[in-house]
Amino acid sequence: HLNVTSLDGLARLMKLLTNYFKDEVGKKLLDHLHQWANTDKLRQASTKTIKDLHEVKILVAILNIFHLLPASAVVLLDDLVTMVVTMETHLMRRESSPFRKPLFLFLNHYPAEAIKYFFDRIDLPHYARMFAEALAHESCRSLRKELTEDPSRLVVVLTSASPAAAAAAAAASVEVAPAKEAGRQPQTKADMDANADKMEVEDAKKEATEGGNDNAAQADGAGVARRPTLRQMHGCLLVEALI
Repeated sequence: HLNVTSLDGLARLMKLLTNYFKDEVGKKLLDHLHQWANTDKLRQASTKTIKDLHEVKILVAILNIFHLLPASAVVLLDDLVTMVVTMETHLMRRESSPFRKPLFLFLNHYPAEAIKYFFDRIDLPHYARMFAEALAHESCRSLRKELTEDPSRLVVVLTSASPAAAAAAAAASVEVAPAKEAGRQPQTKADMDANADKMEVEDAKKEATEGGNDNAAQADGAGVARRPTLRQMHGCLLVEALI
């Protein structure tokens, strides 16, 4: 039976014996996250002061262990970020999410992999804003250092063309069947990705459509500057985070 005290004890033990823990520990922790991240309870908690809620404390305590896992735990990056995005969506918290600080500790251990991961998803607002907040966070010095030492990826984002194609590709990548009813089989990872990103993709598609229309209209007038694309705006968020 999990409780905050036992999880804190496990975290202290792992600080001392990190190299003795096998990869299966991370997978087991992910299983516990899935079990505790009850969609209905998180949605109910969205209307309350969450810092004192038992379920949220358990989830935060589980997340606090991931950065203590061996280096091979980098394979959990996608699962962990997707899980946090999903929980934040249900909890209706983003910048004020209690799950971000422990996630940022994990990201800082794998800066190169984390940067590639988020740049691959830079057209999704939730991911872009999470990345920007991570870069600005005091616990992510390695992440900041990795990006500033090779700013070419940021330059590509800032100078990229209309995100219409990227938004369309993102929309196609998250096409899933309707959500399962309570009592049926657990959600697959694809379902979770879709649930977490659905609103984000719709926002991206809307921005891309509006931006494309506006840019086309502006192009007809000589000397009129094009408005920034969604991707470029996300790039600006990253620059602001690094300043």
